Amino acid sequence: MKNNFYYTALLLMPTLATQAQTKPNDSEIFPEPFIGVQVVPSNKMMSPTNSISNKQLKENGYIHSESENPGKLMAIKSRLPKNRVTLTDDPHYYYLRKNIEDIKLTFSYHPISQGELLGYAPVGTQINQAWTGIREFFKNKEFGLCSLTKYHIVDSKMGVRINADSVAYEVNSHLTTLNVEGSNESGFMYTVNWADSVFWNQLECAQDTFDKSIIHRMSAYASKIATQR
Repeated sequence: MKNNFYYTALLLMPTLATQAQTKPNDSEIFPEPFIGVQVVPSNKMMSPTNSISNKQLKENGYIHSESENPGKLMAIKSRLPKNRVTLTDDPHYYYLRKNIEDIKLTFSYHPISQGELLGYAPVGTQINQAWTGIREFFKNKEFGLCSLTKYHIVDSKMGVRINADSVAYEVNSHLTTLNVEGSNESGFMYTVNWADSVFWNQLECAQDTFDKSIIHRMSAYASKIATQR
């Protein structure tokens, strides 16, 4: 596919929305397409909405949001009987597969060795009927229901812009972002993103309650995952 696939990680402010506040010229609103990961100064990405989100994250440890995503991830195991398939010849079939061999990828993928495997789903774009990304769902004893998503940056034609203020290097010294979003009513989604020279990775785990230690323990877990792969 020729169209660039842009993925904006949590805490990565959308360029169009943020720059529109200051009425910049067209080249600033619509930056040149690129493939890879760019760390951008916060004053070039900030918007009022995202300023509030960053403030909440620093003060409370999470961004308040009434999202359905935590609940959907926590409920995925109960939905498996009707959503998971063992084999399909349709390259556009998005439901969970039981076996990784049922998904053709543009790269080699090694499943997580720990936890209870729930299934795999293709993500990203396709090149000759092979997917440029994979999402693995699993249950972890420490973190609950989780998923690991991996995109091949070049094959996906992915461009990621990261707010410099949100950058850490916690996952094996790779560029990392940490995010917690949710509420006591909707549950919380804990997200660790990291990029190496080839892949953009995202580890997500859903919990009913907020615990500020979880995100850093997940970061340590992500380091183990990155070492194994």
